[in-house]
Amino acid sequence: MLIGDEPVSAVDERQAAELVAEIAGRFETLLLALHDVDLARSVATRVLGLKGGRIVPDRRVGDLTGHEINVLYRF
Repeated sequence: MLIGDEPVSAVDERQAAELVAEIAGRFETLLLALHDVDLARSVATRVLGLKGGRIVPDRRVGDLTGHEINVLYRF
């Protein structure tokens, strides 16, 4: 298991995607905090969003809607 808080935030998009794919290939279970939704969707089976101290949403990647993502990033 690997737990990471923005483990690829300091690299460009291409390198971030390559690194996350490499990490996903080496660990059976990942718990990653990522702000890049597309990157998260590329490796995740489940996405949890945090807003105002609450979990919104908690969905399987295939069930996550654009509306739920937009709600997370609205101020």
